[in-house]
Amino acid sequence: MAGGARAAAARAARGGAGRLAGSTAREDEPARAADPEFVETLRLRLAAARRPNDAVELGRMRAAERATAAGFAAAVAAIAPGRTEREIQIELEAAALGHGADGMTYDTIVGSGPNAAVLHVPPSSRRLRAGDLLLIDAGAECGGYASDITRTYSVGRSLSPEQDELHRLVRRAELACIARCAPSVEWRDVHAEAATTLAAGLADIGILRGRPDALVRSGAVWLLFLHGIGHLVGLGVRDAGGTLAERRHDPPPFPALRIDLPLSPGMVVTVEPGLYFVPAILQDPEHRRRHRDEVDWARVDGMPHFGGIRIEDDVLITATGHEVLTADVPLLG
Repeated sequence: MAGGARAAAARAARGGAGRLAGSTAREDEPARAADPEFVETLRLRLAAARRPNDAVELGRMRAAERATAAGFAAAVAAIAPGRTEREIQIELEAAALGHGADGMTYDTIVGSGPNAAVLHVPPSSRRLRAGDLLLIDAGAECGGYASDITRTYSVGRSLSPEQDELHRLVRRAELACIARCAPSVEWRDVHAEAATTLAAGLADIGILRGRPDALVRSGAVWLLFLHGIGHLVGLGVRDAGGTLAERRHDPPPFPALRIDLPLSPGMVVTVEPGLYFVPAILQDPEHRRRHRDEVDWARVDGMPHFGGIRIEDDVLITATGHEVLTADVPLLG
């Protein structure tokens, strides 16, 4: 933690949480430190102190983004039929390190063809094939601060009409969510924007059937949109998330939310809608029974090797709106 955030964390830890350090310790301090309520209070105060990033921290995150962008440029140049996922990873990481990264902040994800539907797939020896989707999720680290970017490319030729239609839909959902990012906006509302936009687009395409709000309520859209819209980034790639103290015992209204907070200046959030065609999910008899009238199952059955599409950017919440920190990484190669 750097600059004002470090000082804020120290003040937050001292304020109301008890003495944490000093040359003389009170006899009751070990007991207080072991008290679950005390530990939870301290965790919430430290999380709140970490969420806003100061100028020093943002400078390091911008450096991490520049290194990651260089990595993506090298990866895109290497994409060709016959190359392996592992080779793409090596090209990306070597370029990121060569452009100032201290390391990668998490294990690089490279998934081609059906592997693109696996959320945290490690790069393998699978060789890229012409027409595959190739999903790359990577982030360099500089000075302890993270970047987190995802793009989905096509191998060997332009996106097919079906791939292009779904890629455009994911991008439309991302832009709609980014447009919502501003101080005091509830993160759950950003997630709802993603779900509703994706549901509406999938209904227009004909993969889902029904009104967007009904498809969200029934859970039909979650068959393809498998995760929350994003998370905080900073000193960690999934930085101090959680909920407000007064909400921490209430379940969020949507599945898989990593944060359930109003946005505030200095926060950096990922916005990362995605669509994934996972055979194990789409072939589940219970899902087919529950959503028998909401999914064009014949069409879905014709896409067993489609894979997945995710687009992810890091968005800084400013005093008046937002700034996309990762906008210089191209959407398509």
